[in-house]
Amino acid sequence: MKKTLLMLAVVTATFTAAQAQDVKENAKATGRSAKKTMNAAGDKVDREATEAKQDVKQETREAKQDVKRAARKTKRTVKRTARKVTN
Repeated sequence: MKKTLLMLAVVTATFTAAQAQDVKENAKATGRSAKKTMNAAGDKVDREATEAKQDVKQETREAKQDVKRAARKTKRTVKRTARKVTN
């Protein structure tokens, strides 16, 4: 009777240990998955921030070009008007 109870206890303990190991491995896998997701989200934020900076730089360049064009056009118009007034 004692041997049967001891064997049953050993089998139960082994089964419980195996379940605990499975839970531990699942927790590790979940942690890895969460870390990958977190890193991917961080990378996406970095990418979008970089793209936004590039967009701002491009818009700034275009605005500067527009201002230069307008200044040249105004300068030419002033010269023409000055010539017309003097003639």
